[in-house]
Amino acid sequence: MRQPLIQLGRVRFLTALACLAVAGPTCLKTALAADAPQLEIHDISVWLGDPTVEHYNNRNRYPNAMPSSVRTARQDADSPDEMLPAPFAVITFYGDPVDDFEIDLQLKNGRFLAHWPPARSKSKRMRWYGAKLVTQLDNEHRLAHVPDTHLFDKLRSAAGLYLRQEAHAERFLAYDAELYEKLPMKLRGGPDRYQAINTGKFPLHDLLIVAPEGKQLRVGWLEELPAAKIDTPPDGGSQKEAVAETGSATKQMAPAASTTTTKKAPASKPEDGDESDAKNDDEAREASGKNGENAENDGDHAAGVEIVMSSPLARGSAELANQTSESLERRLQKAGLTEAEAHFLVERYAKTISDPDKLIVSFCIPQSELDTQLPLAFYPESAKLIRVGLVIVFNLDPKVAVDVDNLITQLGNEDYAVRQAAHEKLVDLGSIAVPALEKAKKNPDMEIVIRAERILQQYKQNN
Repeated sequence: MRQPLIQLGRVRFLTALACLAVAGPTCLKTALAADAPQLEIHDISVWLGDPTVEHYNNRNRYPNAMPSSVRTARQDADSPDEMLPAPFAVITFYGDPVDDFEIDLQLKNGRFLAHWPPARSKSKRMRWYGAKLVTQLDNEHRLAHVPDTHLFDKLRSAAGLYLRQEAHAERFLAYDAELYEKLPMKLRGGPDRYQAINTGKFPLHDLLIVAPEGKQLRVGWLEELPAAKIDTPPDGGSQKEAVAETGSATKQMAPAASTTTTKKAPASKPEDGDESDAKNDDEAREASGKNGENAENDGDHAAGVEIVMSSPLARGSAELANQTSESLERRLQKAGLTEAEAHFLVERYAKTISDPDKLIVSFCIPQSELDTQLPLAFYPESAKLIRVGLVIVFNLDPKVAVDVDNLITQLGNEDYAVRQAAHEKLVDLGSIAVPALEKAKKNPDMEIVIRAERILQQYKQNN
């Protein structure tokens, strides 16, 4: 069996030896570069976050975006053709055909839930090798059937190379992953101005807030939210609280993705089958939970960057579209996506971004952070890589804290229906309600105490 990612073609190998003997390493490098196909790879991923649930793309919260023929650990949506907020990631290819193509995708802290076409996989690693990238398909390699309304069908209509591997053929690689990381930001203030607080170690680009006000919506943009700055005393003592560097809403835009031209995957042989790595998953979840608790505590006192919101805009208006979906589409193109890719991505989540029922926040993750969390390697290694990670966050509205206090008061209401409705809402709020519920255990009303303890117990069992 061939060893992935390290073999050269026979002609290319002999040419390289001749150059090395005659003119040395410079000629060798030039010969290999000239012989390499011109290839560009785009990795586009959407990550759905919510402080009320554990992890990005929580498998129990968000529906499945894959067709029914693809095996997945995620639940199917009630209506497969409906544009529900569902996580999705795709890798596309542009440039010259490649006769021998390989790609290796790993997940540092989480697990893969689905992939198409089928890969050699573990819970934290997927690998496609022995594939070809071609401009068109022959009669022996045909695309799997999907409904005309499915997102796969729309992706197939875009320009780009086809991937052929064994009996499968597709115009992209698709995957779905659950990431065991906490949200790196918090919000304070509103509704005219918000303070955005970055509790993470990396900057957030193209940050968008869309907040309902009556029957209208208000919009705010921030080009970059700097990473939290940790001040360490010269004497090596304890770290001070995380303080976000000051920024400006008019700061020069930083691209949401950069390019990488030299990525090489390891040559180790992949193992067959799906393995759970349950012990490692549990350790990762525990570590992410501890890191998230620290980040949340830091965010309580960190300085934020101010975002000024627009005047109220009518739902469905041209101005609202220009300030939300169309603006995001332009930014995604500036980050390196094709016009078709950016349009597909924004159209896919248009209802969530441009017409939300509750406040939503979106931002782009830097390519360097994607490279850390999801290492991606490929052969030929001369290909250029562009990665864009779009995060959409729910339940960051600062008003939620006030709602929690009101719900806890309702736990002691004389009306059973009111008490039960408040109980269920607090259960749905998850970790956001935990601090207030802990405090409610000291309430003089025993009904509130008992229900608070039950909700906390249920939260601990679920997490």
